[in-house]
Amino acid sequence: MRILVTTFTYPPNKDGVAEASRVMAEGLAEHGWEVSVATGYPTDGSEASAFQPGAAGGVKVERFDLGHHNSEDPEMVQEVRRFLDFVLDGAFDVIVNQCWDVWPTTLMQPILSKLTSAKVLVSHGYSQHVYQWAATPAMGLGVWLRGLQWTFARLPKMAREYDRLIFLSEKQGWGRFFDHTVAIWLKHPGIEVVPNGTDPDLTLPDDGGFRTRHGIGPGPMALCVANYCLRKNQQLAVRVFREARVPGSTLVFIGSELNDYAREARELDEQLRGPAHCCQVVFLEKLTRAETFAAFKATDLVILTAKTETQPIVLIEAMAAGKPWISTDTGCVDRMEGGIVCRNAASMRAALINLLTDPELRTSLSVEGRKAARSRYSSSNCVMKYDSIFRSLVEH
Repeated sequence: MRILVTTFTYPPNKDGVAEASRVMAEGLAEHGWEVSVATGYPTDGSEASAFQPGAAGGVKVERFDLGHHNSEDPEMVQEVRRFLDFVLDGAFDVIVNQCWDVWPTTLMQPILSKLTSAKVLVSHGYSQHVYQWAATPAMGLGVWLRGLQWTFARLPKMAREYDRLIFLSEKQGWGRFFDHTVAIWLKHPGIEVVPNGTDPDLTLPDDGGFRTRHGIGPGPMALCVANYCLRKNQQLAVRVFREARVPGSTLVFIGSELNDYAREARELDEQLRGPAHCCQVVFLEKLTRAETFAAFKATDLVILTAKTETQPIVLIEAMAAGKPWISTDTGCVDRMEGGIVCRNAASMRAALINLLTDPELRTSLSVEGRKAARSRYSSSNCVMKYDSIFRSLVEH
């Protein structure tokens, strides 16, 4: 059986959708599917050859230069045609679109009715209908109005085109799970829930050298793993950590690249730490996956300060590593185990102080998170659900 997974991002990119797509593709290959992935080029500037087809469980990866396509550019028109021909000529039994409003899903809309393949959309959250504040209010208003138009004119029609709609959580509402709410309103017959997953037996390096390699002392450590950007809001983590002032503590950031936002966060830290600072903040970039796992092993807790998320994989990885977490109230984190959800900066500061200074509380939350990681968020269990859903479509 042949399956195509379309996604705007895929390893070596390091983000939640890329990781979720990898878990699905490689997992289904292990279940006997012939898996192809249609995606874009790596955003770190590396060549497509940086990902070796076949090295990841026999997954074939086809890349298209369409991340910022211009419909009036002849080369882009040709690339769009190549993408659509790849989809049409692939004789796939199942086609899975990852996310709603991304180029692979959008470009496929005109040809969906021509496809005999079973069609599935996996939602990683929906936000077109949510107003996003902008430096220029008129610009923010314009984007929001276009998003509302897209939501009410196209979302219901698109939803009906798919045989299955898969959501990460049972949660509904006006926020990032609004698409789930719309699917319920439409009485869509193919609603499924499959969460993000990770390997609960993830092998974490145990050499104890992460702290030594990065100049981190023996005191309590908090870890924030996210690409440096305004949406991930690392500056909030800096403020909360500096206001907590737990003696001997360290806050470690790991991001893909120390960009302008990261430099602003570092400048903020320099302003807030004062002349007699009793704790440290470390900004790291471009770490290998193994070194990031070493950071999970070394830390006492994981902190997430993102403004918008759906179901953060970094928290699931924290749970698998047996580490408690602190997070802003975003996405469906209020339904996740092993951590503390914070409604504002004051509650986050209090939670940070409590966890950094209370080993018993950390242990209690760690046990809760590990249990959930081994059951609900186990990647093998999630792939088994995908396999069952997709086989039912093919064998129907």
